[in-house]
Amino acid sequence: MGPKNSVVDYIRFGVVSKSWGSVIVEKLRCLPPQIPLIMISSKPNIKTYSSCFYSLDSKNHYRCERERKSNYGMITVGHGHGWMVTVGYGYNGILRFATASLVNPITGDEILLPLLNGLHISYATLSSHPTLTRDSKNHCLVMALVRDEFSSKSIVFCKPGDDKWTVIENVKDCDDLAYCKGVLYCLNSFKSVLVCDIGTSSVVEQIDLPNSFEKRDRFHLIESFGELLLLKAHFGQRYALGDDRVERFDVFRLDQSNRR
Repeated sequence: MGPKNSVVDYIRFGVVSKSWGSVIVEKLRCLPPQIPLIMISSKPNIKTYSSCFYSLDSKNHYRCERERKSNYGMITVGHGHGWMVTVGYGYNGILRFATASLVNPITGDEILLPLLNGLHISYATLSSHPTLTRDSKNHCLVMALVRDEFSSKSIVFCKPGDDKWTVIENVKDCDDLAYCKGVLYCLNSFKSVLVCDIGTSSVVEQIDLPNSFEKRDRFHLIESFGELLLLKAHFGQRYALGDDRVERFDVFRLDQSNRR
């Protein structure tokens, strides 16, 4: 398989057998930029990972089913670089504990993350591919928006292989996050974007959004090809009456040189 193959070709190649599937991990380096597949959610299964994809290019559905290697990752809470961030629960005969893991929906490979210890992940993302970037400078980071038992929101991160999550100081009430060019950006409830330094686990800058942004609008941070985008969803006049249908979207790009 070469650079002219599509991601669908890789899926077809990988599902032939376990040995063929293992080749896909290295071959993904050759995959050129293309329209991504849409992953459709499916019901959790304790025995297998069942992943369904839809191709905007071919207008076809594709399904992969792999044997589940543990009972941990049952609920998907995030994704990035071809991997899913999943959470689940285990039982050691005495206590029930919450777990988190990275799962490859095509190969079925699973990487366990530190125990959550009372934290509940709302959303998570990855900085890079967890198995293709293992050197000290470009290691994969898993960053998550979490709630504790008192419903207080914060941001934590870890590397695969760590024994605990690290909390980023002075970050509260965040609704979304994105990782772009080595920097973690968090969108808080006060319509500000917090710039976080992973190295020091702290906030280094705050970017205030324009006052014209209404509270009823919904915002999301998105990293796309090295650019940080802010997606703004507009709701209709009947939003206060429970009508949450989106009328349109606006997309804004962060000027990373002037931080605005």
